[in-house]
Amino acid sequence: MDKTSYTFAITLLVLGLLTRSLFLEYTNLVDPTESRYASIAQHMILDNNWLTPKLPMPEGVVPYLGKPPLHFWLTAISYKLFGVDEWTSRLPSFLSAILILWIIYIFGARFFSKEIALSASLIAFSSGVFFFASGASITDVTLSAMVSAATLNLYIFTSTQNSSKKFAYLAAIFAALGFLCKGPISLVLIAIPLILNSLCIRDFTWLKRLPWISCIITFLVVVSPWFVLSEIENPGFLKYFFWNENIARYLLKDYGDKFGSGHVRPFGSSWIMLLAAAGPWSIILIAAAIKVRQKACWNWLVSDKNILFCFCWGISAALFFTFVRQLHSMYILPGIPGLSLLTAQILSAAYRKSGHKIRGSWSKYGIFSSLFLWTIFLLAGLFLDTPPSSYIICLPIVLVALFLLLKVKDSITYLNFVSSISCTLIGAYFLATAVVTPFINEGSSSEEVLKQIAKFHTSPEIARVAIVSRNSFSIYWSSAAWQGELGEELKLFYVPILFLPIADVDYLLV
Repeated sequence: MDKTSYTFAITLLVLGLLTRSLFLEYTNLVDPTESRYASIAQHMILDNNWLTPKLPMPEGVVPYLGKPPLHFWLTAISYKLFGVDEWTSRLPSFLSAILILWIIYIFGARFFSKEIALSASLIAFSSGVFFFASGASITDVTLSAMVSAATLNLYIFTSTQNSSKKFAYLAAIFAALGFLCKGPISLVLIAIPLILNSLCIRDFTWLKRLPWISCIITFLVVVSPWFVLSEIENPGFLKYFFWNENIARYLLKDYGDKFGSGHVRPFGSSWIMLLAAAGPWSIILIAAAIKVRQKACWNWLVSDKNILFCFCWGISAALFFTFVRQLHSMYILPGIPGLSLLTAQILSAAYRKSGHKIRGSWSKYGIFSSLFLWTIFLLAGLFLDTPPSSYIICLPIVLVALFLLLKVKDSITYLNFVSSISCTLIGAYFLATAVVTPFINEGSSSEEVLKQIAKFHTSPEIARVAIVSRNSFSIYWSSAAWQGELGEELKLFYVPILFLPIADVDYLLV
């Protein structure tokens, strides 16, 4: 592997992550899911109750029984350390995304090569859904990190005859943390890749070597205390959580969700979501697989048990959710590590097969396409009158991208080829975010309105703002983030629309 190519790739990944961290604060929390989880974590601090997650609803602040608390604990810790803000609510997801990339690199370096490891990490980071999810306050990235860590350790233990039992215990601990993040689905997503792989190679000898009793005890020691205490404090929690949230939601259209509404999709939508989540690399993956022209694609997969495992890992989430209608695109995230490693392998094989053609095509079309894509976003920003300051945080990554594209156009290695495509995509994501975010903030966030109220309220008394909202938990700024953003204190509360008109309020926000 060329050291210069490796240095370029590392620089791109590190700089991309640093730039991504700057965007954590850039967009207001406007999505109902994102702001719901941010508010739950905040109420842990306000109530000083870390046992039961709570959610502001029209009837008041009520226990939120839909998810275990791990993600909310991490967010609340972030609030405690750095204050309540957009970027602190998104920090756990961002750190989880970094952990996922590290896991991808460890797996690639251990079972393939450093070149494959680094290229797979770049492929994952520049996949559209993963990139944007890494800066969102959602439980799915945290879950994916725990599932990926457990999968890595479990595969290290099962794939090597004399491996240390510590990997099995680490897998049990991370499985327990995943369970505390979103429940039993974590165990399913950890088990499917290993079982699929074992079926394909017809080897289940690891079942005898796995220290089942000690791993189960380790798992229960981590998981049980919270579930027991939560049932004591909220009678009926276990029944609602395990039946409604983890069984009925996958079987019934109306499964009695108390805290939102399910995303009903046609059967098989998970595979479309998988292609979209891995996009646009999924298109390159398919094209590269065709380019390799293996006489028997299955024979190529089973020729290396590690490649086969990556394939099983990549399709595991989509396979499980094939016949599930209550589905969200973020549910596919746990498959991204395996799919990224598989893409890196297939793309590497295609490059070795016809590297000179790739070099010629990239010299002709690659740089032009990149500059064309960025120009489109810049022109869109000028047309929409996006503030020039929005582009400042994009500048470092775009400059590095330009340098890299110009540097490798004449001598493009495999890693440079992956870095160049990743650079183009990452630069486009940043520019698109810079262009669109100001309009999202103005049109979909209550922050702008609350800032005006705080600024122009002349009474010596604190302004009282009543809020009517279809999703009461979606207005994150009504939960006290004004402390760092609005400059003036506001008294904010929700009201059911049936109770209008309202007395004793200064402003009504609908």
